Amino acid sequence: MDSKTVRYYETVKGEAARLSQGSHRLEFERTKEFLLRYLPSPPAQILDVGGGPGAHAFWLAERMCRVHLMDNVPLHVEQVKAEDSYEILAGISSGDARNLNFESAPMNALVSLDSFYHLPERSDRFPQCRY
Repeated sequence: MDSKTVRYYETVKGEAARLSQGSHRLEFERTKEFLLRYLPSPPAQILDVGGGPGAHAFWLAERMCRVHLMDNVPLHVEQVKAEDSYEILAGISSGDARNLNFESAPMNALVSLDSFYHLPERSDRFPQCRY
């Protein structure tokens, strides 16, 4: 993610509560339906790439999944760690979707909601492909 985008997320107000307000609540509920339909049953290991302030990660962890949240916006990582229930997550780290390194903890699924539009270059979204 470029520095301009990181600065945006560092200054925007309300990202941590966005999915619990207004019409975004419908987005959150509908996303949960899709996640329940397609993710493996607990106790799955799930990597939430670009998990932001953690709304989806916490929800999945409450359903007995082992969730590792990764985000490259320092404020988001701080917000997750500031939650009283942050220890419910299996891991919290800073990281880049273009460089996933979880060899020590094999994942059953990867969730990446709203993060790949920050990677406009096709080679960043599919680094294993040659063009």
